[in-house]
Amino acid sequence: MYTKYKWLYLSIFFMLLDGIIKYGIRAYFQIGEVLYILPGINICYIENSGLAFGLFSEISIHYRGIFIWLIFFIIIIFIIFLFKCRLIYEHFAYSIVIGGSLGNLYDRIVCGKVLDYIDLYVGKYHWPVFNVADIEICVGMMILIIRGGWNMR
Repeated sequence: MYTKYKWLYLSIFFMLLDGIIKYGIRAYFQIGEVLYILPGINICYIENSGLAFGLFSEISIHYRGIFIWLIFFIIIIFIIFLFKCRLIYEHFAYSIVIGGSLGNLYDRIVCGKVLDYIDLYVGKYHWPVFNVADIEICVGMMILIIRGGWNMR
C-alpha cells in the first residue's frame, strides 16, 4: 500500500509546484501585466473565472459551485484509478493529472478564479493563456490516452 501512497505524494508535489509559481506571479505581477521571456513566450497574469481557455466564464456563481463539486468528484475518481492501476506510467500520469487538478481546484475555491500566466504566441496569434497545472493535466491525459491507461486490468 505504501507504494500507492507515494504516487499521491507526487500529486501533492505537482500541486505545490503549481501553487508556488502562482504565488510568485501574484506577489510580483499586477493583473494584466506582461513580461516578455523569449520570442513566442510571455508571462501574462490573468484570472480565469471559466473553465479551460475561459469557457463558461460568464456563468452565474451558482453554476460555478456545481463545477467545483464536479471537478472534486472527478479528482476522487482519478485517485481511485491511481490506486487500481498497475503500471508505472499510469501511476505517473494519474499523479500529475491529480496534482494539476488540485492546483486549479484550490485556486477556484480560495480565489474564485484560476490564475493563468503562460502566454504562447506566433506573431499576433496567441494560444489561450494557461498555467503549469494545465500542462500537468494535459501531459497526464496524453500519457493515458497514448498508452491506453484507461484500461483497468
